[in-house]
Amino acid sequence: MKKVALLFPGQGSQMTGMGKWFYDRYPIAKRTFEEADDVLGWKVTDACFHGPIAELTSTDVAQPALLTASMAMYRVYMEEIGIHPFAAAGHSLGEYSALCGAGAISFAEALKLVHFRGQTMKAAAELGTGTMLAVGGIDYLSTEEQLAYFASIREEICVACYNGPDQIVVSGTFPAMERVESHFRKLGAKVTNLQVGAPFHHPLMQSAAEELKCRLEQVAFKPLQYKVLSNVTGHAIDASKQSLVEELTRQMTQPVQWHKSMNVLHYWGIEQAIELGPKTVLKQLLKSNDAIDTYAYDVAEDRRRLAGNISVQAGNPIRGDHPIAKLVAIAVSEPNRHPDDPEARQGVLEPYQQLLDLRGRLAQQNKQPDPEDIRQGLQWLRTILHRKGVPPEQQLSRLAEANLI
Repeated sequence: MKKVALLFPGQGSQMTGMGKWFYDRYPIAKRTFEEADDVLGWKVTDACFHGPIAELTSTDVAQPALLTASMAMYRVYMEEIGIHPFAAAGHSLGEYSALCGAGAISFAEALKLVHFRGQTMKAAAELGTGTMLAVGGIDYLSTEEQLAYFASIREEICVACYNGPDQIVVSGTFPAMERVESHFRKLGAKVTNLQVGAPFHHPLMQSAAEELKCRLEQVAFKPLQYKVLSNVTGHAIDASKQSLVEELTRQMTQPVQWHKSMNVLHYWGIEQAIELGPKTVLKQLLKSNDAIDTYAYDVAEDRRRLAGNISVQAGNPIRGDHPIAKLVAIAVSEPNRHPDDPEARQGVLEPYQQLLDLRGRLAQQNKQPDPEDIRQGLQWLRTILHRKGVPPEQQLSRLAEANLI
């Protein structure tokens, strides 16, 4: 099986209607949106599905909305495809989605964090309102040389993201950005105004970073289930609590090293990258890397292509409607009601790994499970659900929903 990386987009990828296709077709996606509504106490679902885009672009709304849409797609991906990634990377806000998927923080905690993050960033932006521009078509070294001219005359601008060999994002105050845009258009660069509500990854976000750090220090981070790349360094995150607090704090005012992260994925031998979120921004940024086959899960043709390629790799593996695949999907999709109990978390790992091993053996042999396989699989699943604190009636409901009882 090829090495897989999951990619999660950040602010600017929001769009009216995001996630609705998945909401309408997958119970796990619907439950994800409903959980977001319940946790935050306002209709994230309505913001995602109906907008308007001006409201959806507001930082305090956009961040939890994007996280919700991305995690809904992540859960559908795990249910339908089920291949655990070697690594994940998230662009700016998307780093929270990557950490959530990797198990460092629960979905509920991630929602609260990014909502708070969005509120503090919106308040900071009101102190020095600005915006962001993507500058492409010229290599980033030339772009930085041009920006040095503006820095020398004290314009309030900085590089916010190194997205690729020929695209960077510039952040700053509106008056400064007007001059930057005019300058680069005269040079023949492609300049795009981003749908963001503030100058992110800029010193203007320092007050927000300080507030966020206090909030992050209250979080009980958990071990990562796979590698997650840092926006700040471009390399794998040190998963200790203090390092995560520093990482997510520094990320607020320092540039996103996305191009470096994608080079690290290449160095690790990643062959497939799957963007989980609205639009195809991250897929487009990886176009120049021929070694990594990239898919946008929000695009129907890409989902079909991914399913076909996975089938070829595994020699006609288990489909999503296979009984053991359904057991795995239920195990993954049910949230842990005891997220802060290390014994409960540890108690889930062994039966879950046994369930995965069973699925893998059947896929390798290209066979259907016999009654003993299903009996053993159901026993492991019941152990998982019990240790996650899933109520007995909910357990029966999930098994009936999957036609397993």
